[in-house]
Amino acid sequence: MFREIPEAPPGTVGFRLEGRLTREDYRLLAPILERSLDQEGGLAVLLDLSGFQGLAVRFGVMDLVRGRKYNRKLKRLAVLDDGLFAEWFTLKAARYLSAEVRAFAPGEEERAWEWITEG
Repeated sequence: MFREIPEAPPGTVGFRLEGRLTREDYRLLAPILERSLDQEGGLAVLLDLSGFQGLAVRFGVMDLVRGRKYNRKLKRLAVLDDGLFAEWFTLKAARYLSAEVRAFAPGEEERAWEWITEG
């Protein structure tokens, strides 16, 4: 499941992903992200993956297709997680996105917000 982070500064959006992301979660999350990218004209995103347990491969393919469409509108992506998944995710995201991508430990959420809003 996911929850939108309500205290996100203007020009940013944040999500906490928890447990395993299902097809239904993805169906609800994708339009929120797309609307944010459309409205802001350039967006910084914070993903808190500290409680995330994974998603199906087919969602990754859907993300790649969707990501190409909005790639230039994404300015920065901060990933909160202290595991190997965050390291792997940030390396992969940096290869496919024109946005700056950086990983932060879960206790560094304030620092992550500061980083994505400076750009």
